[in-house]
Amino acid sequence: MLNVTSSYANREKYVIHPEKSPILMKIPPKRSNITTLDWKLGDKEVSVSKTTTHLGIIRSVKNEMTINIEDRISCARKTLYSLTGTGFHGTNGLPPTTCMKLFMTYVLPRLLYGLETFVLKQYHLDALEKFYINFLRKIQCLPNKSVKGITYLLLGVRPATAELHIRQLNLLGSIIRSENLTLNQILKRQISTQSETSDSWFTYIDKLLVQYDPPSTAKLVKNPPCKLSWKKNVKLAIDKFWTQKLLLDCQNKSTLSYCDLTSLKIGTVHKLWSSIESNIKDVHRGGIKARLITGTYVLQSNRSKFNQHEVSSVCPICQYEDEDIVHFILKCNALFKYRKSYIEELKLIINSISNPNACSWKRLVGDNCLLTQLILDPGVLVKQNILSCSEKTLTKIEDCSRKLSFSLHCGKTLIINSEH
Repeated sequence: MLNVTSSYANREKYVIHPEKSPILMKIPPKRSNITTLDWKLGDKEVSVSKTTTHLGIIRSVKNEMTINIEDRISCARKTLYSLTGTGFHGTNGLPPTTCMKLFMTYVLPRLLYGLETFVLKQYHLDALEKFYINFLRKIQCLPNKSVKGITYLLLGVRPATAELHIRQLNLLGSIIRSENLTLNQILKRQISTQSETSDSWFTYIDKLLVQYDPPSTAKLVKNPPCKLSWKKNVKLAIDKFWTQKLLLDCQNKSTLSYCDLTSLKIGTVHKLWSSIESNIKDVHRGGIKARLITGTYVLQSNRSKFNQHEVSSVCPICQYEDEDIVHFILKCNALFKYRKSYIEELKLIINSISNPNACSWKRLVGDNCLLTQLILDPGVLVKQNILSCSEKTLTKIEDCSRKLSFSLHCGKTLIINSEH
């Protein structure tokens, strides 16, 4: 085989470097003595190696996929560190929406490079998702216990698995449209001989097609789709599937009771992050609001539940009643001066709404749950026809409530620190 390769290279006038072209011995253990043989390319000896890199993809004697996953994650992490100087590091840097654009441009291509050619196991995908979701939580100031679905949907981004599936299905489209005769023969042979238990890449892709509901590979070969329509249909199908899956993960979560889940979908950024300004202070405010809206802001009632009620749930700064989210935002007397100006600003915004169907401020003040909902996510009130206003007004409400949340957080921190 090496003689044929050397002869072809000489005929075509190119040189194969023996030091850059090692041999990988993928053989059964019982025949491992074969590795002691000498291998020569022409008159030069070629080394035998356990791993080598070809077109940026590591080829290995064993654990090839695991080695590539670890290498891709390592490369993506180094890229993240290299972008730190731009403010790409969470709460004291760029807004999450800007961070995501940088991530999609510079980091994600390196994270997923070449992986579309592999048949990955679930634990490989889990490793990619762990790295990806940790980054999303960091830039949104969310703790590790936050619900996975809401972590993706607040920014309207796809999971790493979905991004990889898009690349794999686009690769299938390229193979089907290819005019390469050898590639077409391989494709047809795989379609005609593959079985459901096969480890073939085409068998794996067929399962993806069933999952996302496009036509089967055999039908696509008979009627190849054009490049643009195929890419568009793949993205639409995958976005629809993962939006439903992520929303299912968010349903029946008590921590998300104040979040408008019906407006969340892949491709749409939640008002919390789309209305934020590009300055460090507003990013800090957004982080506190994000923890409140996702139910991950730790209040005394949460500490009591986590410690099996060995810790009191009474508010530590006013000592009046249990500290839940309604008490923290509206009732705590110790925080009155920190919320007063922002409540007045909200009153002016609501009273400025000329729509007769709009909810009156008097009704909101009379119901603490409604007012809390207005502050955390007014989109729920809009969906329930309790509030009727323009997008501009919703942005004003969001901006005011973000400042209110941050003011309450700072006020609580100052009071607790002064007591100690």
